[in-house]
Amino acid sequence: MKKINLEILKKDRKKRGVGDIFAFKPTGQDYYFGRIIKTDADCGFGCPTANLVYVYDVCSKEKSKIPPLNKDNLLIPPFFINNLPWTRGYFETLINETLKKNDVFENNVFWNPVDENYVDENNKVVKKKLPWKYGFFEIVNRKTKMKYYENFSPIGFSALSGYGSFSNKISKKLGIFYEE
Repeated sequence: MKKINLEILKKDRKKRGVGDIFAFKPTGQDYYFGRIIKTDADCGFGCPTANLVYVYDVCSKEKSKIPPLNKDNLLIPPFFINNLPWTRGYFETLINETLKKNDVFENNVFWNPVDENYVDENNKVVKKKLPWKYGFFEIVNRKTKMKYYENFSPIGFSALSGYGSFSNKISKKLGIFYEE
């Protein structure tokens, strides 16, 4: 069984809400924070039940001291996740804040490897990827190494994540050993 590099905080079966700010704690690290952007996203299964989440590159020694959360300071690209991180206790909802226009990217973009195109959080095609010889729409931020789609959001992956794949993404980004 693969090791989950997240500490258990508080198990919760409450319904998630847009604007929920949650904490998670990678093993041996400070608390990091995320926010639910959408609770009815469609990541390609034809039913809009995924949570679209932003995870920020800010941390605190205390989960009650939430630093400013800025969409331009993400730890990993936006992603879709199920409810298991909350029900298993890896994510703990702290507060709910109404989302403001500047809290959210105007367009969230995800790479769909099955159809080889870019889609939004409703699984609608944004624009097809052109062959390499005709150009490419990705721009790489040298500091964060995240890819951006033209002037939109960092490019996420059009797939539903669980706490295991989330743990791997965070561990890789923070340099924590993990098993793939």
